[in-house]
Amino acid sequence: MRVREGLPFAPKRLVELLLKSSLARTQRDFKVTLCHFLWMGNHAHIMVVGRDADQLTRFYGEVQKRITDYLKRLLGKRHLSLWEGEPSVILVADYEAALNRVAYYYANPAMANLNDCIEGYPGLSSFNFFRNAPSQIDDAWSETVPWVR
Repeated sequence: MRVREGLPFAPKRLVELLLKSSLARTQRDFKVTLCHFLWMGNHAHIMVVGRDADQLTRFYGEVQKRITDYLKRLLGKRHLSLWEGEPSVILVADYEAALNRVAYYYANPAMANLNDCIEGYPGLSSFNFFRNAPSQIDDAWSETVPWVR
């Protein structure tokens, strides 16, 4: 997903709450499995497992809608054209492809010269959930996130 311009970031904790709330609520509503995510200033990388491409496209569209609604209310705007183009749903067909995609996500801040490595990246990502986890395909995390209405 890519925005037209950089997100109008308010204080970091507030933006993280809004992003997490939109992901958590949409994940619950659409019954998908959220695997990995990384939010940059102008785009996000989100790995989700679902039944089919249509379900995933609807998931990404709803995440965009929730974030747009949050930012419209935060900024006091009636209209906000935030997103550029359509979200890309990319098939990740096997374990090796998934590992390559996750490595790409977490290397993205360094490739954009925002940090030397993902450990120092101050933005929102799922990296720290898996940082100290044993390397197993079924690793999981759970976090209770408030629903911002």
